Amino acid sequence: MAKTPPSEKAKELSREHSAAELKKTDKIKPAPEHEGARNHHIAENTMKEAVTLAMENLYIPRGVKKEPTALKSKWVRNSAIKHYDTVFPEQLNPNGTIHGGQIMKKMDLASSISARLHVGNAYCVTKSTDGFDFKAPAFLGDILVYKASVNRVWGTSMEVGVRVDAISPMSGKQWHICSNYFTYVALGADKNKVSIGPVIPITKAEKRRFKEAGGRRKKRLQNNKK
Repeated sequence: MAKTPPSEKAKELSREHSAAELKKTDKIKPAPEHEGARNHHIAENTMKEAVTLAMENLYIPRGVKKEPTALKSKWVRNSAIKHYDTVFPEQLNPNGTIHGGQIMKKMDLASSISARLHVGNAYCVTKSTDGFDFKAPAFLGDILVYKASVNRVWGTSMEVGVRVDAISPMSGKQWHICSNYFTYVALGADKNKVSIGPVIPITKAEKRRFKEAGGRRKKRLQNNKK
């Protein structure tokens, strides 16, 4: 009697049972944890079954990373935002440059949007900022570019970095205006703190910001003890 091909056997399993049901049977058994996430593999351990069931989203083969879900962890890019604004006459100070408070307000808004996109199912409140240091002014008609992304998460809090650049539409010149780091805390419907899923850095720049965020947090905690 001909043996059923592994791929066909896998398809039959996926049609007859849900992922939850399969994990309760001896068809799939727990595998060792891989980078903090528990995965599963097929008892027969055949590649064709592994590929087929992976495509059916029934399990993750060992050594294969899967895009984190919104309720758990997220890539940095999932909550990164980029916002454009224009300097209008009513935003200028007596020196003819944009009022610093206008930029601070928009930076807080950009960081809060990024934080909320990462958390998804909770509220985010600003706990602190590291201080504003303006590198250069922006003038009437200049275009401001706000970039915000979650750098790192610690339990119920996270750091969101914001960078602001200015672009002159007349000359095309671009320059750095200000950067800052905001600390947010996530709150549930009862206003109590809730845990936040981790953020996963992928690019070299994201990994650098992730590492540097740890040093900034140590300084904040030290300052709070003084």
